[in-house]
Amino acid sequence: MKRYFYLLPLSLSLSACVQWPMGWERGVNDDNRPASQPGIQQSEIADAPVQETHALVAEPQAASPEYNWLDYYLTGERLSQEERSARLLALESLLAIPQDSIPVWKVHLQRATLLAALPSGPDNWRKAMLLIDTIPESEDGVPGDYVRWLKSELKFRLDGISSSSQLRRENARLERQVDQLRKKIEALTNIEQNLTEKKETQDQY
Repeated sequence: MKRYFYLLPLSLSLSACVQWPMGWERGVNDDNRPASQPGIQQSEIADAPVQETHALVAEPQAASPEYNWLDYYLTGERLSQEERSARLLALESLLAIPQDSIPVWKVHLQRATLLAALPSGPDNWRKAMLLIDTIPESEDGVPGDYVRWLKSELKFRLDGISSSSQLRRENARLERQVDQLRKKIEALTNIEQNLTEKKETQDQY
């Protein structure tokens, strides 16, 4: 069911997105490219302190022109459940106290991305869809291509789950019908056998 990024539209420009949402998924290279290009080290992800979330989310756009939301998604896939939960809690704390330096849409998109990065979790995917629906694509800085891709990916997964559930219900219904037919056939067979035995008994007399 899982789709990979080669299905992305060709119009998606990785450098067209806005700043890095958090510093824990970006390393420092000699040419200032994100560490996820070519790769993110697991140790860099695991060692990143959660308490730095506020400052990292508010990092100015000019400081990281090579922002890549797909890298953020891929990093979310590498996190453990505990690390992902800690990130989500830290992001939720940003919404409790409004901060002018941090766009609300960015916090919502980061939360949606982390929830979507879960390999299996329909409830979390639905929460991610609700968060995405609150993001105005017309607002400055919103990575529209990524938002649309993430939404279509989540819809694809949820539709697949819905189809699977529907198939299971249909299979269960057919199994009940088959069982009822089997019982009817057995009943008719018994009746036929009884009639045959009665006829044979009568013929003897």
